[in-house]
Amino acid sequence: MVAKILRQVAYFQPHPYNLVPVEFIQDFLSNMKPLDEDDLYNKSLSREGIGTALEIKKKRHKSSLFPLRKDDNINNNNTDAG
Repeated sequence: MVAKILRQVAYFQPHPYNLVPVEFIQDFLSNMKPLDEDDLYNKSLSREGIGTALEIKKKRHKSSLFPLRKDDNINNNNTDAG
């Protein structure tokens, strides 16, 4: 498998890529604002069809086996099921 990938790299490496700068794409990428970790996490949840961290927090019922406490942070990568 590694040998196959190395062969592909060796094959494509010597070929020149005649890329032309596209100003509107350069401007778009230069002006993008990075998302913070919470926004990225919420986007990930919504793409998976789960909802946002806030929606998950609201759905958890008080009688859950692992209820959220006031000081719990939903974005701290807890793996609690509930």
